Amino acid sequence: MFSFFLTTATGDRKFCWCFRFLPTDTNIPEAICIVSAIGETCLYQQLLRVLKQAREYSAALARQTMQAAYKLKFPKVKKELYIVAEVCVRACLYVCLFVRSFVCLFVCSFALGLLLQLMATILLERKVILVARRISTLSSCIMSICTLLYPFSWPHTLITVLPPSLADVIDSPAPYILGVLSCFKHLLEEYQLSEVLIVNLDEGYFMKWMGDEGHILPKKIQRALMLALSDVHLAHDNTGKTACITDVTMTEAFVRMFVEMCGHYCDFIRYDANKSSLFQREEFVRAVSSNSIRLFLDWFSRTPMFQVFITDRLKENTNQDLFDQRIKEYRREMEYLSNNKAANMKVIRDKLLNFFKNYGTKLKKTMKKNSYV
Repeated sequence: MFSFFLTTATGDRKFCWCFRFLPTDTNIPEAICIVSAIGETCLYQQLLRVLKQAREYSAALARQTMQAAYKLKFPKVKKELYIVAEVCVRACLYVCLFVRSFVCLFVCSFALGLLLQLMATILLERKVILVARRISTLSSCIMSICTLLYPFSWPHTLITVLPPSLADVIDSPAPYILGVLSCFKHLLEEYQLSEVLIVNLDEGYFMKWMGDEGHILPKKIQRALMLALSDVHLAHDNTGKTACITDVTMTEAFVRMFVEMCGHYCDFIRYDANKSSLFQREEFVRAVSSNSIRLFLDWFSRTPMFQVFITDRLKENTNQDLFDQRIKEYRREMEYLSNNKAANMKVIRDKLLNFFKNYGTKLKKTMKKNSYV
């Protein structure tokens, strides 16, 4: 099973998932493909497995199952989708928002530090080339990495598996994310590449880098992410339930990062006399107290990635999504901590006083006892 993107001339993308297999009733390999404008990997991978099971029974049942699924409305987040074609096919599919195959990042022995450097390079909108032996590894990792950018999206060239006929794209001056099979990595040697990060996914190391990847994200943000993702790394066992927890935890960790750095964007959307909305970028950057985060936002807010995000947010009647929900939760959390700061400081002060008082009493008794020795 593997996935890839289809990009139109206008830049619109569709998500594709494919399952190649050999049916028991024929010697000819077959493939089931799903194309959708909604990048819900968790749901569609489950659907592909159901369709494969139906195909093992008969081709007619597989077609009937496809038709039954096609007539259903896309389910809401965390809701189940029931597909009933025949007695032997009763599928219950579950939708988890923004859950992707992050587990593949651990399967290919990708170190957490390198993952953060890779994400920082993508945020800087540099050129990135991922190399792996298998199509499934390339497609899963690229789709997962792009999902970790939420609520932002990659606005430049994105090719999951680069065919040799399009090798000239490697020499493009514009930013891109490319997947290259290991058997074609010799094509990279034919071009004078600059400002590019080349990653070997199978071995988990950088084949070519700039050297500043570890200094792009603010240090305090890096430490927080490393702490959160380290727990995920220790808990990972690449099996069912734990893998799902891993995916959700990784998603929430990166969403929290963007909430803390960019969540105040909505405070700087203003309206002019004509009720047209505009974004005050300079005030947005200056509102942050941390120098390192302010420096990060100064250049990040100039990127097309951020500008596309703001343009979408400036549109009227924009429905609130997961990112806006997390911003509200974060602000309630900060408000609670602020309101209870005085009370918490008093509790801490009393505990310290009691500690030193008790410690002083014990110390006096010890000194008095030793004086008689």
